Amino acid sequence: MVTVSTLQFVKEYLMKKPIKLLGIIALAAVIGFLFAACDDGGDPGGGIEKPSAPTGVTATALSASRIRISWNSVSGARGYRVYYSYTGSTDPNSYKAVPKGNTSHTQASFSPGRTYYFKVSAVNEAGERPASRIVSATTPR
Repeated sequence: MVTVSTLQFVKEYLMKKPIKLLGIIALAAVIGFLFAACDDGGDPGGGIEKPSAPTGVTATALSASRIRISWNSVSGARGYRVYYSYTGSTDPNSYKAVPKGNTSHTQASFSPGRTYYFKVSAVNEAGERPASRIVSATTPR
């Protein structure tokens, strides 16, 4: 419970320490600004949106051990992530980073006669949105 004597103590303490009070107010203002800037899911810098998912994603077996994944360029992307797996779903931790400007990636070391699954996402400073649809390719025996 807050009493009059507690409020009096706080008032007297703050009057003796005006610099600390200004520092606390400034810190609270900065924290409030950061929370407000991030409230819409964007970044604190404002104006940068996460890029959309790539379209036109294809996977083509080039040999018994290599598959090429291709996609259309995405405006605002600073790079891409090619997710891959050996099952119908893709592991969010298994991906290859592909630099901006590239719209394909050839991955090797696959086993012959198996089906592999891929999806591609675009990334930038604001982050990453959900990836493209999953595509698959089967390496020849």
